[in-house]
Amino acid sequence: PNQVYYVKHRAHNERGPSTWSETTLGIATRSRPPERPDPPVRVDTLTRPHEVVIRWTHPESYNIPVVHYKVRSSLTEDMQDPVEVTIGDRPVHEPGLQLGELMEYDEREGPQLSPTSGHKRFARGGKLALTQMKVKGLRPSTTYYFQVQACNQIGASEWSTSSLPMKMGSCAPAKCPK
Repeated sequence: PNQVYYVKHRAHNERGPSTWSETTLGIATRSRPPERPDPPVRVDTLTRPHEVVIRWTHPESYNIPVVHYKVRSSLTEDMQDPVEVTIGDRPVHEPGLQLGELMEYDEREGPQLSPTSGHKRFARGGKLALTQMKVKGLRPSTTYYFQVQACNQIGASEWSTSSLPMKMGSCAPAKCPK
């Protein structure tokens, strides 16, 4: 996929080969979006009550760079009522760059999205394709599942399968920050 091939040909008979033909204009194979990524994994070994750091690997993208990812989270493995966010797809040289997004939880409104910095960045072709993010504002003692989707200029991959369950740590009610 996503390749252009140039061809020359010549004939052979009992008297020998002919001369080579001119090179063709090029034959392009069908363009495709990236392959389905592997599910995200938990990075931090310390279980915190309100946040988790997840990462994933770049899937095969057939020589077309992944320009951004979408990450979604749900309380169920089948991703019912997910919260979704797009990360990446910004020029590397942009002043005051805010890398990625994070999910904030508000008890009245549920998970919220807001910018953050300090995420690992992976630069390709002048764009960011983030492969790690910190998710904050999560509920203590709650289990979350995550999925990731890769996007390039051709389109979006299928969503990864759901991550393994990621349970947040617990804390005493008097010590939980708001």
